[in-house]
Formats: sequence, structure tokens, C-alpha cells
Amino acid sequence: MRPFSFACLVGIGLSLAAAPAPAVTVPAGFAVESLPFTFDLPTAIAFLPDGRLLVAEKGGIVYVVTGATRHPLWVGEEEVLNTDDRGLLAIAVDPDFETNRFLYFLYTVDPDSNGIELDNYDDAFARLTRYQASASDPNVVDLATRTVLIGRTWREGFASGSGTHSICALEWGSDGSLLVSAGDGAHHDQVDAGGLDPGLFAPERTDPLEDIGAFRAQDLRSLDGKLLRIDPATGLGYPGNPFFDGDPASNRSRVWAYGMRNPFRVARKPGTGATDPADDDPGTLYVGDVGWITWEEIHVVRTPGPNFGWPCFEGREGHPDYHAATPAHHDCGSIGTPVNPSAHELPVVALHRWTDSLSVPAGAHGGVIAGGVFYSGMSYPLEYRDRYFFGDFTRDWIKVLVTDEEDRLVSLIPFAAGAGRPVAFGTDPLSGDLFYVAIGAGEVRRIRYLGVTSVEPTAGLLALSPAHPNPSAGAIELTIDLARAEGVSFAVYDQAGRQIWRAPDHNAAAGRVVLAWTGVTRSGERAASGVYFARVRVDGEERSRRFILLR
Repeated sequence: MRPFSFACLVGIGLSLAAAPAPAVTVPAGFAVESLPFTFDLPTAIAFLPDGRLLVAEKGGIVYVVTGATRHPLWVGEEEVLNTDDRGLLAIAVDPDFETNRFLYFLYTVDPDSNGIELDNYDDAFARLTRYQASASDPNVVDLATRTVLIGRTWREGFASGSGTHSICALEWGSDGSLLVSAGDGAHHDQVDAGGLDPGLFAPERTDPLEDIGAFRAQDLRSLDGKLLRIDPATGLGYPGNPFFDGDPASNRSRVWAYGMRNPFRVARKPGTGATDPADDDPGTLYVGDVGWITWEEIHVVRTPGPNFGWPCFEGREGHPDYHAATPAHHDCGSIGTPVNPSAHELPVVALHRWTDSLSVPAGAHGGVIAGGVFYSGMSYPLEYRDRYFFGDFTRDWIKVLVTDEEDRLVSLIPFAAGAGRPVAFGTDPLSGDLFYVAIGAGEVRRIRYLGVTSVEPTAGLLALSPAHPNPSAGAIELTIDLARAEGVSFAVYDQAGRQIWRAPDHNAAAGRVVLAWTGVTRSGERAASGVYFARVRVDGEERSRRFILLR
């Protein structure tokens, strides 16, 4: 991602006393409200199960926000390297936080960790660290629980040879695996085929085999330019990962997808994926990949191991400058040519920087795609439900991506202009509303819908009642009206998108059908208190209803 510095640019949901965000244009019925704080370059947000919001600042501070108060949860300014695009860029809350209290922070490391950013910053590395929230004070982490999952040493970390496209995002698989994305760590101001960062490959630092610049994205021995799938307990790769080599600690054993320049944000599509890590299906992942000169991309990762072509391909075209480059190994000749691009996956969305008629789909310019999140709540109008909201930092907009069941492009819906430089999105587990980071304003903002939303879908769509009772002490029921006999699928997902129970698929007669869940998981245990989603599918149409379980 381009530097955040503009000089370098090439129970919170219901109780928050928010102020309208200035100059944001959104569709009728929507309102954008700012939290009652400003932050110093906020970069990421994550919600705790009880609705408290975590806000990360690029310099290395994580705040916990409750209503109109905030408290520093973690302060790591001396360890975090805050220069250019580097810093604390991603945070995550464990899906089982209520029992294990685990939190995850992804950041670039100040090599000497002395709190002085400019004395030793040209070459660096990044790490992933886990902490537990304190058992005695929920507003701070217990520093004694610190565990480095990736990057204990320079050689074990993510290589960062320039101030741009370093580490990127954290996302949860449906199976409890942790997805970690990282940029190629190369230079953005010239073709980088290696040899530009001798200090990065000094003794005890990054392996000299990685001295191939942007081509690290093509080398499975490097963590850079990749989407990793790791065990959050250990930081190791799973045996079922596509490039597992027998050593779960090796870099290639952690790789799930590769060939990306700066996969800055990753979002899992709700309702996809398995619940058992042994099934090796963390779900369908949408990745916003920041381009170099001409294109901004959104990739969809549906299967293990795809190669998205960077640096040999950008957008849907071959990149002649990198095709002519001569790295020490892993050059463009090994993945295809501009004449035959079939050796890599094409982006679902490719937005041209300068000519909107060349974009896929046509009509939108790209600048710096920040990626986004899926809206899975029930308060927004139907056209926005289960859709992917994403932003562009330099173009300062938010759009909604519409794809079909096979994740093929259908359309882009304009949503917000003058958004305040969006760089991260999150979903409030209590209200279902989307929140986003407006880094240009130093704010976190909530997107609310104030209009009237029909409970029932429009004609021709699946007609599903709300869950009842809601909140529930255990069981819920829903009803569906069928015009003819149809096959019906019914399942329940937790707020992390994991399927916890599923009814046997069955054929239902025409008329009113009652669907019931008794409040137990498929293993027969009582489901814990929390937010859940009932999803029903009939004849290719799928709808969900959100409900709260209170034990």
C-alpha cells in the first residue's frame, strides 16, 4: 500500500454517542457516524464478543473502546516500526475469546526496538504476536502471556526491504485457522528484482535466497506476497496446506495462496468453509490487492494454492518491465507469458488507475484498494445483504461488490464518496452494522441504516420470517412459505461464520414450513451465549436471520 503519510502518497452499537461524519455521501436512508474520538493514524479495528471495539494505531497502540470511553489495551510503540506504510496494521480477536481471551497483533518490527524510528529503519522484518487479555482487568493485555507466532527472529519474520507493502491482514477461517497476508516487501519506485537491499540480507538477517525483490511473491520459500493459513495455537502450517513439505515450521508449509503484491485486507465469505481444520477448507476468501502502476485488484481464493501472478502480471495483463527483469531465480518464465496468462489466476475485479472504460467492470477508477468485509446483518436493505463492502484509499470511496454463487462478478454498486480514506472494515456483533477506519480523518465510523427495512424479501426471493423468540434462552423457530414443493437446507452459524449445526436437507411440501433449532451444536452440546445466524436455502436462494442466544 502507498504510504499513509499524505506527503508521500503516489455494547458499542446502541449506546455510542456518535457524531455525523462530515462530507460523506451515502445512499438515502443511510447515515455515517464517527466515534467520539480521533486517533493517531488508525489502521485496524476488531470487535470483542460483548461489543467492545479494539482500535489499532499505526504507531503501536491498541485501544479498547466502550461507549464514550477508551483505554489503552496494549502499548508497543518501542517494538513497532512506524515509518511509511510500516507499523501495526492488523489485529484479530480469537473466535473462542470468551474462553481463551486471545488477541493477535501483526506489525513491522523496529530492528533495535529503542523507540527511535529513523536510526535503523531502511531494512526490517515483521512479526505476528499473540497475547491474552488480563483475567483481572479486561481492558489490558497480560504482558506475561506474550507469544510470537511468526517472526521471533529476523530470519523467521516477513522480509521488509522498503517502506511499502509489508504485512497486511488477519482473518479467521471457518475452521478456526488464522489467515495472514503479507506484501512482497519490495520497492515501489522501480523494478525490484533483487540487489537493492544488501542490509536486509546481512548475516543473521533474511535468507539471501530471498534477495529477488518483488519475485519473492513467486517463491514459496518466502512469506512475502502470500496468504498464509496457520494454526493460531502454534503459528505452524497445517499438513493439508497445498505446499506442505513435511515441516510445519517451513515457510512453504504455511502458504495458502501466493503471487500477490500487497494483499492489504482479507475477508471470508460468510457461510463458506468447513469447521474442522482437517478438512482443509477455511472458506472462500476475498482479497483486496494493491497494484503498482496501472491496476487495483480483488482476488477470490476458493481453493488451495492459487497463484495470482505478481510481479509478472498486474490486473489482467502481463507486466513487460518485470518480464524483462532477471532475478537470481523464480523469474516470469516459470509462471506463464503475456501471450499465455493461463498459468495464473485472474482477479475478479481489476480497476484501472486512469481509464475507467478499461476496468473490470467498466466505469470505476482504482487508486489503492483497501479491501473490506461482508455485511451479514439484517438492518440494511436487501441489495446490500451478504455483499462485500470495500474501499479505495486514494479515490476515497466505498463500493459494494455483487458476485454470484460461484463468486463471479455481477456488478459494482457505488455506496460512499468522500469516505475519509477508508483502510479497514469490521462488523459490530451486536447491531450487525459495519464500521470502518477513516484514516484521513483519524476516525472510526459506523454505517447505520435509518430507513424502514421490510422483514420479508421482495417478490421472487426466499420469504423467511425472523427468528423467534429473539433473544432466546435456547430454541428458536423460523417459518418459510413455499409456493411449491422444494428442497430446503437449514443451518446455524456463529458470529465468526462457523457452521455449528445443520439440519438434514429435506424436501418440503408447498405451504408454511416450520424450521426449528433446539440450541445445541451438532456434537450435542449446548451452544454458548452469543450472536448467531440462521441460514436457509431453497432452490438456489439463500437468506439469513440474525438472533441472540442468552443462557
